[in-house]
Amino acid sequence: MYVAGKSWNGSTKRFAFAVDSYDAAGFRRSGWPQFYDGPTDGDDIATSVHVDPSSGNVYVAGTSYGGAATGFDYC
Repeated sequence: MYVAGKSWNGSTKRFAFAVDSYDAAGFRRSGWPQFYDGPTDGDDIATSVHVDPSSGNVYVAGTSYGGAATGFDYC
């Protein structure tokens, strides 16, 4: 199972994407969670997660704040 959302980044004082993975028994898998903090250190919020069953790749989508010039973008 995979879950995605946001996680507070104490060093930048902003949210970052957070993706976590658990096995069938509910234990966190090795190497997780994973985080994404966009290039401007703005708020990055994951809103969906999809796993490709044939390759096992994990895809995450959400929003990323690019600053006053661009506002929120899809990520």
